[in-house]
Amino acid sequence: MNEPAVSILIVTFNAPRHILRLFRSLRRTSGVAYEVVVVDNRSKAPTRCLLHQLSWRRAINILTLLDHNTLFAGGVNTALRVSSPGSRHVLLLNPDIEIRDPSWLRRLLDVHERGATSLGFVEGGPWPRADGYCFLIDRDLFEGLSPDFHWWWGVTKLQADLLRAGHAVQAIRNHDGIITHAGGGSGAPPRHAKGMQTDDATIRAWFDGHRVGVIERLEVGR
Repeated sequence: MNEPAVSILIVTFNAPRHILRLFRSLRRTSGVAYEVVVVDNRSKAPTRCLLHQLSWRRAINILTLLDHNTLFAGGVNTALRVSSPGSRHVLLLNPDIEIRDPSWLRRLLDVHERGATSLGFVEGGPWPRADGYCFLIDRDLFEGLSPDFHWWWGVTKLQADLLRAGHAVQAIRNHDGIITHAGGGSGAPPRHAKGMQTDDATIRAWFDGHRVGVIERLEVGR
């Protein structure tokens, strides 16, 4: 295949019903050349069998089955390493997403500015931030997630670093009709995950007053 515009990175851990729902909806994506890279963190047999089937059907371009659970950050970093180096963007996509609009990726790229753009905005917690379940970033700005944060704070630290470097980080608050996010499809974060106990003051210091830009919703027809 020609070099994709976007490398979609998906880290899986069990939850085969969510994964099947995602891929049934993802295949309708139109208007953008993309590849799908899946790293599985040692799921049980039903999930691995499903991933093999999806790979045989070419719904997955690159599939890596790990022999141990590297958690989210490790899975993302493995997926980045095996993805096509010529793609212009990387998109982190959770397996418990369902695509509602076939033009979702084109619409996301249309509003993207150099840096990162996400579908989803977190207003609570230590600092308003872009959510990480559908997170687009320019590939040349992404060297992977910090190994110091196995779970969601890695994406938070990444966007803080981007803002402090002068790049844009945008979040679309309302994505009704574009995607839905079930949440918790692979279970609760493990308590031993590194960085989970990061305190609020540390997270606020990462941002150093820099704010994520908020887009209320994508315009119809974009």
